[in-house]
Amino acid sequence: MNALGIDPGTLTGWAYVRKDGTIARGIGNFRLKKGEPEAVRWVRFRKWFLDLPRPDLVVYEQQNEFGRREHQSAKIGILMASRIEEYCNEHGVTFFAVNAQTVKAFAIPAAPRAKKGQPKNPPPDRSKDAMIAAARQRLLSGSGIEKAHAEAFHDLSEHEADALWMAWWGQERYQDALDRRAKKK
Repeated sequence: MNALGIDPGTLTGWAYVRKDGTIARGIGNFRLKKGEPEAVRWVRFRKWFLDLPRPDLVVYEQQNEFGRREHQSAKIGILMASRIEEYCNEHGVTFFAVNAQTVKAFAIPAAPRAKKGQPKNPPPDRSKDAMIAAARQRLLSGSGIEKAHAEAFHDLSEHEADALWMAWWGQERYQDALDRRAKKK
């Protein structure tokens, strides 16, 4: 299955992971220039999104609004998510919103619980740098196609790494469901 992972924001990371393991990735910049109206961001986003390869599955980061400081960022993410869902509904593409913590736990699993009487294992490092390093490690340990891409990923950004993990999560989690759906058609 071809999966598109999207980390929505003013800098939107994306990763298109094809069923054969080849990967395309990048960042969409949706920052506004001084004096530009908010509508310009959405026109750019729609054009950009329509230019991406059409996937079988879109997985994007679920947006949550926490406090004042994150308000603008959350608002942009929520509005981008609505446009992603609109596109997917119009084009018959399956989509899922996934919580950032779920993706982090998929990328960097916690160590098994310590046995009774032994010291607790420390929580895993799921920082931005750790997520990037884990994505590079997966590329190096993956199939030959993924290994061939690993060198090209030396400059992987946090946004692209998150998008890669979302695409991989979607492929692993939903491949069987999409295969069953395709057989019914």
